[in-house]
Amino acid sequence: MPKLTRETFVAHSSILENNCQLSRALNYQISLELNYTLSKKDIANFFVSNHTVLKIQKELVKTHKPNFSYLPRVLCVDEFKSTSSCKIAMSSICVDGEQNELFEILEDRRLSQQIKHFMRFSRKTRKKLKYLVMDMNASYGQLIQTVFPCAVIVTNRFHIFQHITRFFNQLRVKVMNQFRTGDTKEQKRYHRLKHYWKLFLKDSDKVDTDASIELG
Repeated sequence: MPKLTRETFVAHSSILENNCQLSRALNYQISLELNYTLSKKDIANFFVSNHTVLKIQKELVKTHKPNFSYLPRVLCVDEFKSTSSCKIAMSSICVDGEQNELFEILEDRRLSQQIKHFMRFSRKTRKKLKYLVMDMNASYGQLIQTVFPCAVIVTNRFHIFQHITRFFNQLRVKVMNQFRTGDTKEQKRYHRLKHYWKLFLKDSDKVDTDASIELG
């Protein structure tokens, strides 16, 4: 009778990685799909789970070697809400302002972490950055002084218009509320200021003067 050794073995194949149930070809195809703007659910149409796609993505991140010898001449930085997998609520996105291409995404948008990240680039590389396009966050001034000695801050015009619009609306509401408890004439002013709020934000060159509304 054969002797019981209590040993086990695993079959090996050239089409599979060791201890992996997915073929090399499938892993490679999923890796290619991750280059495109697709959701994990779309990529999972290869009859794998979302978790499997995420696992392959994390493995790719481990092998990624950032190029710390290049920075674009114009770097656009903005913040966005992080996904649930991030420890920090807000992350940063960096875009090449001349090529209109994604440069990188920083998981942590805090100033200390951004300084730590960009200091990994050589001083020679950091001096090549000429324009840092951002919102009105005052902390970026310190980022310029510490990290990018040859760059100047350019405020994104979207944030300028957003800032103006926000304060204009606050002023409109403040004036509008003054007519809220007045007589009938003032009540009409209140309702017109409330109803036609979009008209006040419209470009004056595009306003139909024949259809203008009188507040009085």
